[in-house]
Amino acid sequence: MSAEPVTDVAAARRFVQLHGRLLDRRRLAHLLEGAPAAAVAAAVAAYANPDGGYAGLVEPDVRTLSSQPIAVLTAFDVLGEVGAPAPVEALAWLAAVSDDDGGIPFHLPAADGAPQAPWMRPDPASSLHMTAAVAAAALRLGATGAWVEAASAYCRRAIDAADRLSAHETMYALHLLDAVGDAPGVQALGRRLPRDGRLAVEGGTEDEALQLLDLAPRPGTAARRLFDPEVVDEELDRLAAGQRRDGGWDFTWRAWAPAVAFEWRARLTVDALAALARHGRLPAA
Repeated sequence: MSAEPVTDVAAARRFVQLHGRLLDRRRLAHLLEGAPAAAVAAAVAAYANPDGGYAGLVEPDVRTLSSQPIAVLTAFDVLGEVGAPAPVEALAWLAAVSDDDGGIPFHLPAADGAPQAPWMRPDPASSLHMTAAVAAAALRLGATGAWVEAASAYCRRAIDAADRLSAHETMYALHLLDAVGDAPGVQALGRRLPRDGRLAVEGGTEDEALQLLDLAPRPGTAARRLFDPEVVDEELDRLAAGQRRDGGWDFTWRAWAPAVAFEWRARLTVDALAALARHGRLPAA
């Protein structure tokens, strides 16, 4: 049996210190050093807008200061890492931008005309992709109330009505069904998945794909039980082996701007370290 890949934590730390935003440096300090969760929450709060949403800039592919659904997703995901509650102002903003069916748009027009990735196109229609992602993240923060209920109901209807789901819709549908405790729904969706959990991203680069740890990132969930333990171990090996010589992890989608590429790599480096730590795979720094 081959040895597990060993993560160079010191090199990863240096990479994030060199290239990461304050947000990801705070995340790393919390993960590796037990730095206060409040520092991470404060870094998230720096992106909060007066309307209750978050500046799109918190997500590397969106450079606008105006509030965006994907920015709320990023904020909720980071707050979830440190056990913070769902901000009530953000839940109110989500309700304000929701359609009558309970869904939220994938992306809103940016008032400042700031640059953004070419695939971040404004679309007023309700998006299963974004609604499921944000609703699942909100539920993981313990959020309740009218918006969470309406968004979850929209997603359940959209999942049931779909003949097929895209890779990202599949991932976030699994996250939502896990978050609401719908194990039968997870099992039904899981029957569409390959054994290794790899889903090619439609319209992406040749190598762009979602992986098992994207679909089922947390041990002990219904989504994780879709996959054999040895396959999970193989995926953890693949993740650990993905560390580059400069200490960071990389991504497979299009790098549309140099600064954005480094921001993504720093964020994904913290993500990789967190995933390895969650599975007892991270050596002492």
